Amino acid sequence: MTMGKAISDVLKIKHSMMAGVGDDELTKEEEAAAIYIGHQQPEDIYKIIADELIPPANTPEIASTVGVYREFKYKMDKKQETYCIDEEWIQTKFDNIYMQDKEGNLDGGHGMVVASSASLKATGDMLADIPTPGERIVFYVCGGGFISSDIPLLRWHYLRISAETGQRVFVPQYNVAPGHVFPRALHDTYTAYLHLLGRGFCAEDITMVALSAGGNIGMGMLRLLEMHHKPQPAKVVLIAPCLDLTFSSDSWQRNQKVCVLPYHPLESPRSMSRMYLGPVDKNTEIAKVLSHPLLSPLFADCAELPPIQLHIGQNDVFVDEAIELAKRIEESHGKESRHVELITYPGKNHYTILRGKTQLNKVYDSMRQFIDSLPVKKIS
Repeated sequence: MTMGKAISDVLKIKHSMMAGVGDDELTKEEEAAAIYIGHQQPEDIYKIIADELIPPANTPEIASTVGVYREFKYKMDKKQETYCIDEEWIQTKFDNIYMQDKEGNLDGGHGMVVASSASLKATGDMLADIPTPGERIVFYVCGGGFISSDIPLLRWHYLRISAETGQRVFVPQYNVAPGHVFPRALHDTYTAYLHLLGRGFCAEDITMVALSAGGNIGMGMLRLLEMHHKPQPAKVVLIAPCLDLTFSSDSWQRNQKVCVLPYHPLESPRSMSRMYLGPVDKNTEIAKVLSHPLLSPLFADCAELPPIQLHIGQNDVFVDEAIELAKRIEESHGKESRHVELITYPGKNHYTILRGKTQLNKVYDSMRQFIDSLPVKKIS
Protein backbone atom coordinates (compact mmCIF):
# COMPACT_ATOMS: atom_id res chain seq x y z
CA MET A 1 0.00 0.00 0.00
CA THR A 2 1.39 3.42 -0.93
CA MET A 3 1.03 6.26 1.53
CA GLY A 4 -0.92 8.33 -1.02
CA LYS A 5 -3.42 5.50 -1.50
CA ALA A 6 -3.73 5.01 2.26
CA ILE A 7 -4.45 8.69 2.89
CA SER A 8 -6.97 8.71 0.06
CA ASP A 9 -8.81 5.75 1.61
CA VAL A 10 -9.05 7.44 5.01
CA LEU A 11 -10.16 10.77 3.58
CA LYS A 12 -12.92 9.02 1.65
CA ILE A 13 -14.35 7.44 4.78
CA LYS A 14 -14.02 10.67 6.75
CA HIS A 15 -15.84 12.68 4.12
CA SER A 16 -18.61 10.14 3.57
CA MET A 17 -19.20 9.90 7.29
CA MET A 18 -19.31 13.68 7.70
CA ALA A 19 -21.92 13.89 4.97
CA GLY A 20 -24.03 11.11 6.52
CA VAL A 21 -23.60 12.03 10.20
CA GLY A 22 -21.49 8.95 10.81
CA ASP A 23 -23.69 6.30 9.22
CA ASP A 24 -21.09 4.36 7.18
CA GLU A 25 -19.58 1.12 8.45
CA LEU A 26 -15.79 0.96 8.66
CA THR A 27 -13.94 -1.64 6.59
CA LYS A 28 -10.78 -3.47 7.63
CA GLU A 29 -8.97 -1.82 4.70
CA GLU A 30 -9.87 1.65 5.93
CA GLU A 31 -8.84 0.78 9.47
CA ALA A 32 -5.48 -0.52 8.22
CA ALA A 33 -5.00 2.62 6.14
CA ALA A 34 -5.59 4.83 9.19
CA ILE A 35 -3.00 2.93 11.25
CA TYR A 36 -0.52 3.10 8.36
CA ILE A 37 -0.92 6.86 8.06
CA GLY A 38 -0.63 7.43 11.80
CA HIS A 39 2.92 6.10 11.81
CA GLN A 40 4.23 8.21 8.92
CA GLN A 41 6.18 11.43 9.21
CA PRO A 42 3.74 14.35 9.63
CA GLU A 43 5.38 16.54 6.98
CA ASP A 44 5.04 13.75 4.39
CA ILE A 45 1.33 13.35 5.15
CA TYR A 46 0.65 17.07 4.86
CA LYS A 47 2.55 17.29 1.56
CA ILE A 48 0.50 14.50 -0.03
CA ILE A 49 -2.78 15.99 1.21
CA ALA A 50 -1.80 19.43 -0.10
CA ASP A 51 -0.44 18.25 -3.47
CA GLU A 52 -2.67 15.35 -4.47
CA LEU A 53 -5.82 15.14 -2.41
CA ILE A 54 -8.59 17.20 -0.85
CA PRO A 55 -7.43 20.13 1.32
CA PRO A 56 -8.32 19.45 4.98
CA ALA A 57 -10.43 22.63 5.20
CA ASN A 58 -12.60 21.61 2.22
CA THR A 59 -15.19 19.72 4.26
CA PRO A 60 -18.70 18.87 3.04
CA GLU A 61 -21.58 21.17 3.83
CA ILE A 62 -24.07 19.99 6.42
CA ALA A 63 -27.59 19.68 5.00
CA SER A 64 -30.25 21.69 6.83
CA THR A 65 -32.18 18.44 7.29
CA VAL A 66 -29.30 17.27 9.52
CA GLY A 67 -28.80 20.43 11.54
CA VAL A 68 -27.23 23.87 11.74
CA TYR A 69 -23.76 24.99 12.77
CA ARG A 70 -22.31 28.44 13.47
CA GLU A 71 -19.05 29.93 14.68
CA PHE A 72 -18.96 33.05 16.81
CA LYS A 73 -16.33 35.19 18.52
CA TYR A 74 -16.38 36.52 22.06
CA LYS A 75 -14.05 38.26 24.51
CA MET A 76 -12.91 37.25 27.95
CA ASP A 77 -15.18 38.75 30.57
CA LYS A 78 -13.36 41.66 32.22
CA LYS A 79 -14.68 40.36 35.55
CA GLN A 80 -12.89 37.03 35.11
CA GLU A 81 -10.64 36.61 38.11
CA THR A 82 -6.89 36.15 37.98
CA TYR A 83 -5.55 32.64 38.33
CA CYS A 84 -4.28 31.13 41.55
CA ILE A 85 -2.08 28.11 40.77
CA ASP A 86 -0.05 25.97 43.16
CA GLU A 87 3.33 26.20 41.42
CA GLU A 88 5.17 29.39 40.50
CA TRP A 89 6.28 28.39 37.00
CA ILE A 90 2.70 27.55 35.99
CA GLN A 91 1.34 30.62 37.79
CA THR A 92 3.67 32.80 35.70
CA LYS A 93 2.46 31.23 32.47
CA PHE A 94 -1.19 31.77 33.38
CA ASP A 95 -0.50 35.33 34.55
CA ASN A 96 1.07 36.23 31.20
CA ILE A 97 -1.86 34.87 29.20
CA TYR A 98 -4.44 36.44 31.52
CA MET A 99 -2.88 39.90 31.33
CA GLN A 100 -2.59 39.78 27.55
CA ASP A 101 -6.23 38.72 27.31
CA LYS A 102 -7.41 41.41 29.72
CA GLU A 103 -5.55 44.06 27.73
CA GLY A 104 -7.00 42.77 24.45
CA ASN A 105 -3.59 41.71 23.10
CA LEU A 106 -3.96 37.93 23.14
CA ASP A 107 -3.08 36.52 19.73
CA GLY A 108 -5.77 34.32 18.20
CA GLY A 109 -8.68 35.60 20.28
CA HIS A 110 -11.60 33.47 21.44
CA GLY A 111 -14.12 31.57 19.34
CA MET A 112 -16.79 28.96 19.82
CA VAL A 113 -19.01 26.78 17.66
CA VAL A 114 -22.65 26.05 18.38
CA ALA A 115 -24.27 23.04 16.70
CA SER A 116 -27.98 22.28 16.74
CA SER A 117 -29.62 19.15 15.31
CA ALA A 118 -32.58 19.58 12.97
CA SER A 119 -34.51 17.30 15.33
CA LEU A 120 -34.39 19.85 18.15
CA LYS A 121 -37.49 21.84 18.86
CA ALA A 122 -36.64 25.44 17.94
CA THR A 123 -37.12 27.63 21.02
CA GLY A 124 -35.59 31.01 20.43
CA ASP A 125 -32.38 31.51 18.45
CA MET A 126 -30.84 28.03 18.27
CA LEU A 127 -27.49 29.44 17.13
CA ALA A 128 -27.18 32.07 19.86
CA ASP A 129 -24.95 31.79 22.92
CA ILE A 130 -27.81 32.48 25.34
CA PRO A 131 -30.03 29.85 26.99
CA THR A 132 -33.72 29.26 26.79
CA PRO A 133 -35.32 28.78 30.24
CA GLY A 134 -34.04 25.59 31.87
CA GLU A 135 -32.02 24.59 28.80
CA ARG A 136 -29.51 21.76 29.13
CA ILE A 137 -26.47 21.80 26.83
CA VAL A 138 -23.32 19.89 25.94
CA PHE A 139 -19.95 21.62 26.33
CA TYR A 140 -17.70 19.68 23.94
CA VAL A 141 -13.89 19.88 24.14
CA CYS A 142 -12.49 18.65 20.82
CA GLY A 143 -9.34 16.64 20.20
CA GLY A 144 -6.50 17.00 17.72
CA GLY A 145 -3.35 15.97 19.57
CA PHE A 146 -2.90 19.52 20.97
CA ILE A 147 -1.51 20.56 17.57
CA SER A 148 -4.64 20.67 15.42
CA SER A 149 -8.36 21.08 15.82
CA ASP A 150 -10.96 18.50 14.86
CA ILE A 151 -13.71 21.14 14.81
CA PRO A 152 -14.21 21.23 11.00
CA LEU A 153 -13.71 17.48 10.52
CA LEU A 154 -16.19 16.39 13.18
CA ARG A 155 -19.18 18.63 12.50
CA TRP A 156 -21.24 15.48 11.95
CA HIS A 157 -20.20 14.33 15.43
CA TYR A 158 -21.49 17.47 17.18
CA LEU A 159 -24.78 17.31 15.30
CA ARG A 160 -25.16 13.61 16.09
CA ILE A 161 -24.57 14.34 19.79
CA SER A 162 -27.17 17.10 19.57
CA ALA A 163 -29.66 14.73 17.96
CA GLU A 164 -28.98 11.94 20.47
CA THR A 165 -29.15 14.13 23.59
CA GLY A 166 -31.75 16.65 22.44
CA GLN A 167 -29.35 19.42 23.45
CA ARG A 168 -27.32 22.08 21.70
CA VAL A 169 -23.57 21.51 21.57
CA PHE A 170 -21.05 24.29 22.25
CA VAL A 171 -17.43 23.73 21.16
CA PRO A 172 -14.65 26.12 22.27
CA GLN A 173 -12.10 26.84 19.53
CA TYR A 174 -8.97 26.69 21.64
CA ASN A 175 -5.65 27.75 20.09
CA VAL A 176 -3.18 24.95 19.44
CA ALA A 177 0.54 24.17 19.59
CA PRO A 178 3.19 24.72 18.48
CA GLY A 179 2.07 28.32 17.88
CA HIS A 180 0.20 28.43 21.19
CA VAL A 181 1.67 26.25 23.93
CA PHE A 182 0.50 25.32 27.43
CA PRO A 183 -1.53 26.71 29.10
CA ARG A 184 -3.17 28.57 26.18
CA ALA A 185 -5.63 25.80 25.22
CA LEU A 186 -6.57 25.41 28.87
CA HIS A 187 -7.11 29.16 29.28
CA ASP A 188 -9.25 29.31 26.13
CA THR A 189 -11.43 26.39 27.26
CA TYR A 190 -11.82 27.67 30.83
CA THR A 191 -12.72 31.13 29.52
CA ALA A 192 -15.26 29.63 27.09
CA TYR A 193 -16.98 27.75 29.91
CA LEU A 194 -17.10 30.88 32.08
CA HIS A 195 -18.47 32.79 29.07
CA LEU A 196 -21.43 30.40 28.89
CA LEU A 197 -22.04 30.71 32.63
CA GLY A 198 -21.93 34.48 32.25
CA ARG A 199 -24.49 34.31 29.47
CA GLY A 200 -26.94 32.57 31.78
CA PHE A 201 -26.33 28.83 31.36
CA CYS A 202 -26.40 26.93 34.67
CA ALA A 203 -23.60 24.51 35.54
CA GLU A 204 -26.11 21.87 36.67
CA ASP A 205 -27.53 21.93 33.13
CA ILE A 206 -24.16 21.35 31.41
CA THR A 207 -22.58 18.04 30.41
CA MET A 208 -18.94 18.20 29.34
CA VAL A 209 -18.04 15.77 26.56
CA ALA A 210 -14.36 15.60 25.64
CA LEU A 211 -12.40 13.60 23.07
CA SER A 212 -8.72 12.59 23.06
CA ALA A 213 -6.53 15.65 23.76
CA GLY A 214 -9.75 17.43 24.65
CA GLY A 215 -10.09 14.99 27.54
CA ASN A 216 -6.80 16.27 28.91
CA ILE A 217 -7.78 19.91 28.46
CA GLY A 218 -11.31 19.37 29.74
CA MET A 219 -10.11 17.59 32.88
CA GLY A 220 -7.61 20.39 33.40
CA MET A 221 -10.50 22.84 33.16
CA LEU A 222 -12.38 20.93 35.89
CA ARG A 223 -9.30 21.25 38.08
CA LEU A 224 -9.15 25.02 37.47
CA LEU A 225 -12.85 25.37 38.28
CA GLU A 226 -12.33 23.49 41.54
CA MET A 227 -9.29 25.56 42.46
CA HIS A 228 -11.18 28.81 41.84
CA HIS A 229 -14.42 27.68 43.49
CA LYS A 230 -16.43 27.80 40.27
CA PRO A 231 -19.30 25.37 39.57
CA GLN A 232 -18.31 22.34 37.51
CA PRO A 233 -20.48 20.70 34.84
CA ALA A 234 -23.01 18.26 36.28
CA LYS A 235 -21.69 15.30 34.26
CA VAL A 236 -18.64 14.41 32.16
CA VAL A 237 -18.21 12.03 29.22
CA LEU A 238 -14.63 11.23 28.21
CA ILE A 239 -13.96 9.50 24.88
CA ALA A 240 -10.45 8.04 24.42
CA PRO A 241 -8.94 10.71 26.70
CA CYS A 242 -5.24 11.55 26.88
CA LEU A 243 -4.67 11.72 30.63
CA ASP A 244 -0.91 11.21 31.13
CA LEU A 245 1.51 13.30 29.10
CA THR A 246 4.48 11.42 30.54
CA PHE A 247 3.32 8.43 28.40
CA SER A 248 4.27 6.12 31.24
CA SER A 249 1.51 3.52 30.86
CA ASP A 250 2.31 0.10 29.40
CA SER A 251 -0.39 0.39 26.71
CA TRP A 252 1.70 3.00 24.86
CA GLN A 253 4.12 0.24 23.93
CA ARG A 254 1.71 -2.70 23.96
CA ASN A 255 -0.71 -1.16 21.45
CA GLN A 256 1.74 0.58 19.13
CA LYS A 257 1.11 -1.72 16.17
CA VAL A 258 -2.68 -1.57 16.40
CA CYS A 259 -3.26 2.11 17.22
CA VAL A 260 -2.96 5.18 14.99
CA LEU A 261 -0.97 7.22 17.52
CA PRO A 262 2.80 6.72 17.24
CA TYR A 263 5.08 6.92 20.26
CA HIS A 264 7.82 9.57 20.33
CA PRO A 265 10.15 9.90 23.36
CA LEU A 266 9.66 13.00 25.50
CA GLU A 267 13.04 14.25 24.31
CA SER A 268 11.89 14.23 20.68
CA PRO A 269 10.57 17.44 19.07
CA ARG A 270 7.85 15.24 17.52
CA SER A 271 6.51 14.32 20.93
CA MET A 272 2.91 15.49 21.35
CA SER A 273 3.66 16.31 25.00
CA ARG A 274 6.69 18.44 24.20
CA MET A 275 4.90 20.40 21.47
CA TYR A 276 2.07 21.17 23.88
CA LEU A 277 4.38 22.06 26.77
CA GLY A 278 6.61 24.29 24.65
CA PRO A 279 10.23 25.36 25.26
CA VAL A 280 11.75 24.53 28.64
CA ASP A 281 15.09 25.17 30.32
CA LYS A 282 17.71 22.60 29.31
CA ASN A 283 18.08 21.47 32.93
CA THR A 284 14.37 20.81 33.33
CA GLU A 285 13.29 17.27 34.17
CA ILE A 286 10.63 16.92 31.47
CA ALA A 287 8.75 13.96 32.93
CA LYS A 288 8.42 15.71 36.31
CA VAL A 289 7.03 18.85 34.71
CA LEU A 290 4.59 16.87 32.56
CA SER A 291 3.31 14.98 35.61
CA HIS A 292 1.70 18.15 37.01
CA PRO A 293 -2.10 17.59 37.29
CA LEU A 294 -2.87 20.46 34.90
CA LEU A 295 -0.80 18.68 32.25
CA SER A 296 -1.53 15.09 33.26
CA PRO A 297 -5.00 14.95 34.89
CA LEU A 298 -4.46 11.29 35.76
CA PHE A 299 -2.40 12.50 38.72
CA ALA A 300 -4.97 14.99 40.02
CA ASP A 301 -7.15 14.52 43.10
CA CYS A 302 -10.41 12.82 42.08
CA ALA A 303 -12.44 13.67 45.18
CA GLU A 304 -14.32 16.65 43.72
CA LEU A 305 -14.96 15.36 40.20
CA PRO A 306 -18.54 15.19 38.89
CA PRO A 307 -19.88 11.80 37.71
CA ILE A 308 -17.85 10.55 34.74
CA GLN A 309 -18.47 8.10 31.90
CA LEU A 310 -15.29 6.81 30.21
CA HIS A 311 -15.18 5.29 26.69
CA ILE A 312 -11.93 3.65 25.58
CA GLY A 313 -10.88 1.07 22.98
CA GLN A 314 -8.83 -1.87 24.24
CA ASN A 315 -6.37 -1.31 21.36
CA ASP A 316 -5.91 2.38 22.21
CA VAL A 317 -2.54 3.53 23.53
CA PHE A 318 -4.49 5.47 26.19
CA VAL A 319 -6.39 2.45 27.55
CA ASP A 320 -4.27 1.85 30.67
CA GLU A 321 -4.50 5.46 31.84
CA ALA A 322 -8.28 5.47 31.32
CA ILE A 323 -8.61 2.33 33.44
CA GLU A 324 -6.33 3.83 36.07
CA LEU A 325 -8.44 6.99 36.25
CA ALA A 326 -11.58 4.90 36.76
CA LYS A 327 -9.86 3.03 39.61
CA ARG A 328 -8.78 6.30 41.26
CA ILE A 329 -12.29 7.72 41.05
CA GLU A 330 -13.68 4.53 42.61
CA GLU A 331 -11.11 4.78 45.41
CA SER A 332 -12.16 8.38 46.07
CA HIS A 333 -15.92 7.83 45.93
CA GLY A 334 -16.41 4.12 46.61
CA LYS A 335 -17.39 1.42 44.14
CA GLU A 336 -21.04 1.57 45.16
CA SER A 337 -21.33 5.29 44.41
CA ARG A 338 -21.53 4.71 40.61
CA HIS A 339 -19.51 7.90 40.27
CA VAL A 340 -17.64 6.49 37.28
CA GLU A 341 -18.73 4.22 34.43
CA LEU A 342 -15.94 2.65 32.38
CA ILE A 343 -16.87 1.25 28.96
CA THR A 344 -14.18 -0.60 27.00
CA TYR A 345 -14.46 -1.70 23.37
CA PRO A 346 -12.58 -4.86 22.30
CA GLY A 347 -10.57 -4.42 19.12
CA LYS A 348 -11.14 -0.66 18.91
CA ASN A 349 -8.28 1.84 18.74
CA HIS A 350 -8.03 5.62 18.86
CA TYR A 351 -9.41 5.97 15.33
CA THR A 352 -12.09 3.27 15.27
CA ILE A 353 -13.80 4.19 18.54
CA LEU A 354 -15.81 6.80 16.59
CA ARG A 355 -15.96 5.09 13.20
CA GLY A 356 -18.68 2.88 11.76
CA LYS A 357 -22.43 2.77 12.30
CA THR A 358 -22.44 -0.14 14.75
CA GLN A 359 -19.68 1.28 16.93
CA LEU A 360 -21.12 4.79 16.89
CA ASN A 361 -24.50 3.48 18.00
CA LYS A 362 -22.85 1.81 21.00
CA VAL A 363 -21.08 5.02 22.05
CA TYR A 364 -24.06 7.31 21.51
CA ASP A 365 -26.56 4.97 23.18
CA SER A 366 -24.39 4.74 26.30
CA MET A 367 -23.76 8.48 26.31
CA ARG A 368 -27.46 9.30 26.00
CA GLN A 369 -28.43 6.92 28.80
CA PHE A 370 -25.72 8.35 31.07
CA ILE A 371 -26.80 11.93 30.47
CA ASP A 372 -30.51 11.15 30.87
CA SER A 373 -30.48 8.70 33.78
CA LEU A 374 -28.04 10.12 36.28
CA PRO A 375 -29.68 12.40 38.83
CA VAL A 376 -28.32 15.92 38.55
CA LYS A 377 -26.83 17.24 41.76
CA LYS A 378 -27.51 20.93 42.16
CA ILE A 379 -24.32 22.94 42.44
CA SER A 380 -24.33 25.96 44.70
